[in-house]
Formats: sequence, C-alpha cells, structure tokens
Amino acid sequence: MRAVYFILAATLALVRADDYQDWECPGMPCFIVNYFETRPYDDIKQTCTSISSMTPCNNMMNGVPFDAVDNDGNVLGTHNVPSEGLPCHDVDFLCKEKTCTQGSLADCNAACEALNLLDVYASTCTGYCTANCEA
Repeated sequence: MRAVYFILAATLALVRADDYQDWECPGMPCFIVNYFETRPYDDIKQTCTSISSMTPCNNMMNGVPFDAVDNDGNVLGTHNVPSEGLPCHDVDFLCKEKTCTQGSLADCNAACEALNLLDVYASTCTGYCTANCEA
C-alpha cells in the first residue's frame, strides 16, 4: 500500500510541475523574469530569479498580474500570473513554493538547467532548490 501511495504522490508531483511549464520561468513557479536585466541574453527566461518581496509573491499566489515599472514609471514588462495563482507563499521575505513542485532536488536542479540561466542567476536557482526540495 505504501508503494502505491508513493507512486501516486510522485505522479501527482510530476503532473503539478508540468502545470507550470507555461509560466514565464518554466518549471519554477515562484520565480519571475528580471525585466531590469541589462546584460545580454538570448531569451528572457535566462533571467529567472526568486522574489524577495511580499507584494509580488502575494500577487503570484492570488493570481494577480503585475508590472515591472522603472523609476520613470515606464512599464518594462508584465508578469502575467494565471488567474488560478501559483503555489507560492511568502516566508521571511522570500517567495517560496508551498511544496517542491518539481518532485525532487534533482528535478528542481534540472528545471534550473533547462532555463539556461545567465551565470549570475544560476546559483540562486540551485540554492533555491537545495533549500526547498529534498534529495
């Protein structure tokens, strides 16, 4: 019976992770792209990073889109959060997943790798995985 439960839980985790492949940071539902990035990149997904602010995290959790606005009031881009929200919550000023939606530490690290992040973002992503997913 335990084996059946484990297989069911693992399958549900994979299905849930697949649900976030359409998010701007595929496989990383509590990350957002950095519209403020000035270093060259091929795809905006290479700038995916964690959030350290409660308001955007709550917007993501509650399914509320929000803009990235510069100091002059120009909208650089919009984070189009799905209306059903994302599995995020604010913990000590870090927007984290409620559970490891990728299923495991290895799968989370693979999601980071698949984003082909700029070097400056890569360690943030893998560090996030280490803190949020079991090996």
